[in-house]
Amino acid sequence: MEVNTTTVEDQPTQATNPEAEIQNKNLAADWDDEKLTEIGKDAKEGFEHDYQSREDWEADLEEWVKLAKQIREKYPHVYSKYKAECGMIGFENLGSVSFSQVDEKLSIASIFGQLRCGRDKSVVYTDYNALRRGLKIVSNSKRDAFVYIPHGIGCGLANGDWSVVLSIIEETIPDAIIVKWEG
Repeated sequence: MEVNTTTVEDQPTQATNPEAEIQNKNLAADWDDEKLTEIGKDAKEGFEHDYQSREDWEADLEEWVKLAKQIREKYPHVYSKYKAECGMIGFENLGSVSFSQVDEKLSIASIFGQLRCGRDKSVVYTDYNALRRGLKIVSNSKRDAFVYIPHGIGCGLANGDWSVVLSIIEETIPDAIIVKWEG
């Protein structure tokens, strides 16, 4: 009977882990100074752009929060009704609207365009389809009234994309007046 023996050197090698290989290699060692300078400039530009975007976002966030606070302080019954109805909103109610009559000429529409809120900037809490449904309800209810919509609706803490939201507004209420906080 013949016995087949092999040594460790005879064994086929396992495929290397590319991620581990990259972590163990100094990639910059293969690049010239020009390439490293270019990478450094790109990284700096990216950082500066992100930093400026963050500052713009924080300035807009302050604007959005001020508007909500103004409505809450000036029309506490609108806020109370909104808070009470928030507890009843589920997936089936997304896109619904709560109308609060302030006086004979002013009504405030609260659109339920998101199910949750949070502070995670990587999550878009705005449900664009729900916002669209709510804006259609407002449009169908407005008769001859003017519709004022706060600039950045759904984009503050809800992290929506203003260009997407603006296109939804233009589609559903083309004559809406976008109001931006000045103050």
